[in-house]
Amino acid sequence: MVDSCRLKLYQVRRYLKGEEEDKTKVEGYFCPNEDCGKTYTALESTDLEVDEETFMFLCGVCDTTLQDGNTKADDKETQKHKEMLKRQ
Repeated sequence: MVDSCRLKLYQVRRYLKGEEEDKTKVEGYFCPNEDCGKTYTALESTDLEVDEETFMFLCGVCDTTLQDGNTKADDKETQKHKEMLKRQ
């Protein structure tokens, strides 16, 4: 009984770590400006202007510095997975 529980916990940990590694890859960029909110893929970002001081991509609509990742929801989901791993 104990061994089967340990096996299941091991499988869950391995699954969550695999998902976490997939989520940490930068899949694109998003504009943090609430009025704009435009998202760009990594391929689309090559056509954007770059800020000469920070070397960060600028939004094509509002010229705000873009942030890594597709949405803020991804960050919340990653945090949730990390908390689950800490509990085990």
